[in-house]
Amino acid sequence: MQWIHEDDLFRRLADSTVAMAFIAPQNDIRPSWPLRQLAALIPRAVFEEVPAVDHNLRANDPQIWVDVITRACRAHIDDPG
Repeated sequence: MQWIHEDDLFRRLADSTVAMAFIAPQNDIRPSWPLRQLAALIPRAVFEEVPAVDHNLRANDPQIWVDVITRACRAHIDDPG
């Protein structure tokens, strides 16, 4: 996790041309605002909040997890930028 301490981390993210999806469960125990901020900072990023799911989405709701991840991947394949 050394990369998190690099002084130019946010500059490089803001300059990134890589498509990114930030996905948060609506009922997560952690706040979603850091992910929202990153999605707003990065030019080809999107933020999605998955309604009515808890923190451990992948374990508790595996089919919703598959649907969300599949949709996110397809969106970036269909619109490679």
